[in-house]
Amino acid sequence: MTDIALTFERPSLVQRAARGDRLAFERLVTQNADGLLRLATSIVLDSSAAQDVVQEGLLAAWRALPGLRDPDAFDMWVRRIVANKAKTLLSRHRQPLQLPNASVIEDNHDTIDLKEAIRHLEAKDRALLELHYLEGRTVQECAYVLEIPSGTVKSRLHSIRGHLREVLRDE
Repeated sequence: MTDIALTFERPSLVQRAARGDRLAFERLVTQNADGLLRLATSIVLDSSAAQDVVQEGLLAAWRALPGLRDPDAFDMWVRRIVANKAKTLLSRHRQPLQLPNASVIEDNHDTIDLKEAIRHLEAKDRALLELHYLEGRTVQECAYVLEIPSGTVKSRLHSIRGHLREVLRDE
């Protein structure tokens, strides 16, 4: 299905799902599953826990869906729910559950372990990187999902880039 057709279909799917249409909700879940899992994983740093977070988030979204006023906001709304579930899990454990193996990126024959540097960032910063750079979300969309002001998103992105530059320069 093309992006344009999907754009027109999404509000209808959301409305149908809000009225209890499980197939419509499953379709919405399928369209968002990869991004939700990446977001949860970037926060909790554990693929198994991230799957649980996404499942809990989707269950919460299903229950709260009738209260969603703007069907066009579904993608960001469900990401906010999943991000909040992931942050709640982290707050219970006070640290990442399990650190994945870092992958190495070659750059001008110098080995840069970017994933290693990113995993040492705070969960809120990893989530912001995921949303903004990997999903291509706007500053406003990141602010909505993470429930912070747009100005904070901009300053945090600036700080993260500076921090990563220093860490990678030192290696």
